[in-house]
Amino acid sequence: MEHEYFGWIEIEDGRLSWGETLESGDQPVEVRLAGPAKVSEEALELAASVVRGLESLDANLREVFVGEVATDGSGTVRFLDAHLDDLVRFRPQLLGQDSGDIAIDVIRSLQLLSVTVVPASTHEDDPFVVAAYALDPDEAELSLVVKLDATLPPRATAGAAR
Repeated sequence: MEHEYFGWIEIEDGRLSWGETLESGDQPVEVRLAGPAKVSEEALELAASVVRGLESLDANLREVFVGEVATDGSGTVRFLDAHLDDLVRFRPQLLGQDSGDIAIDVIRSLQLLSVTVVPASTHEDDPFVVAAYALDPDEAELSLVVKLDATLPPRATAGAAR
């Protein structure tokens, strides 16, 4: 299938497949388009706008993380609770800045590793975008995953992945 923004999108076994490493800020991000091949042109255009706005998406998600720091039980707080002690004691080199607020330092130090867009997402419970962040790209247990539906505000916000 050919698309104006994505170019050639592979279709195999009824599933879309497109991927490329793009720059967001000064970091490489693995961007994928995936899901069922039956997808509307509108959904592909929305997917293209998400990919074109990768830096804005990243900035907006980081703002959400900061806002969640004060919310007990949020995905961001669960991530911080699960990893903060280990980071401070054994991996302080992963934290790029020292602002005096360790939670903010962790959020600023996260790297956006991947964004997967699923344009055929039709149910409210199905993610349209899945973004994965990590402090160290080589250590998957230190990742924070965000899922968004097609309306694009974070739904289920962030969750610690192990």
